[in-house]
Amino acid sequence: MKMFERNGNAAGDVLYLDPELGISLYEYRELLHVCGRYAATYPTLDPAVRDDLLAPQRAYFAREILDRLDNELPLVEVPPEYQDEVDELRANGW
Repeated sequence: MKMFERNGNAAGDVLYLDPELGISLYEYRELLHVCGRYAATYPTLDPAVRDDLLAPQRAYFAREILDRLDNELPLVEVPPEYQDEVDELRANGW
């Protein structure tokens, strides 16, 4: 099973499920989800390496959040305490 592939200094996501693992695609996706949740706080990774590995996922979710906020329907209201963070995300990306 491969979670990502490194090409030079760039890392890209690879969805690769080895049939010998004997798990379903659903179980594999759940495993990716759990690994991704813990990757952000994994203590032995250098923060710069961790941030490089998570950058594509963070950028994807940032785009999705901003697209949802910019879409007229359904109406999404940002609580005032989070508005500065949303403005920062719009201005500078993740």
